[in-house]
Amino acid sequence: MKTPSHREGAGRSALIGASWSSPHAEGVGLCEYVQHLTAFDYIAVRGSLEDRGIEYLDHLHEHLVTPVAIRAGRYRLPTTPGYSITMLPASLERYTCPTGAAWTGEWLAGTQR
Repeated sequence: MKTPSHREGAGRSALIGASWSSPHAEGVGLCEYVQHLTAFDYIAVRGSLEDRGIEYLDHLHEHLVTPVAIRAGRYRLPTTPGYSITMLPASLERYTCPTGAAWTGEWLAGTQR
């Protein structure tokens, strides 16, 4: 079985977004980015939420200082300046390649500090 490349995955993501007429966000911080695009679409482009949707994946938000907020099934506008994608220092340290514990095997072996 062939493993899809990053480029093929990006192509599938674009097709999913096009078929749903909504932004597709997969990966650390992408839901946080997409909330800004959707807000811009509503405020400056379309002015309506009719026939609009946005994907939400409920994982990896624990690595962000200001993760996206969802209430009653809807994205909430951020209350802090920026793109909402600042990572926590501990996550950056753990997952920085190639020196982070996740890459050196310490984390996988359960010997992280």
